[in-house]
Amino acid sequence: MSETLLDASKIVLFGNVMDDLKHTPAGKKKSASGQNSGYNHFLADQLEGANTRFARIYGYSYAGQYYELVVPTIFLVHGDGTKISNLDTDSNSIAAQDYNFSSDLKTWAYDQADFSIRLDMSNGPLSQLLLDPEGDGSGGGVTVSGARVSGARVSGARVSGAKVSGAKIKGD
Repeated sequence: MSETLLDASKIVLFGNVMDDLKHTPAGKKKSASGQNSGYNHFLADQLEGANTRFARIYGYSYAGQYYELVVPTIFLVHGDGTKISNLDTDSNSIAAQDYNFSSDLKTWAYDQADFSIRLDMSNGPLSQLLLDPEGDGSGGGVTVSGARVSGARVSGARVSGAKVSGAKIKGD
């Protein structure tokens, strides 16, 4: 397996391009003086890049490990992707060869510091999508009363309709 110094921060996304979700570049906005405004353009550059597409991503590899996403998620990618071979773990930053990927799966390699866009898609009745998560006061949503959380870290969690009263949670 051939590696470079850049492989230590490489993330490989595994998924398929979405045919029904298209991106049309709008062009960078300029200030009244005709100059780009003072902020950086990391995300705008990614969005305006050549061959931008949205893909449903099922998993990713990082630091030699493959991680499957709990729920497939939509990411901004560039190009059609590279078709994966089930035995081609070297080029996809996976140390083990125990994976049996779908034959039509594609990959996109990025540096972990690259900017992108993630779209979390949900569908269902509006009461479930809007009212429950936002808490409309009708018993839906999350109600937390008298809770104290210290040192906890949660990422990618979704809670709907939970009630917590007088809880004490302390992290290590």
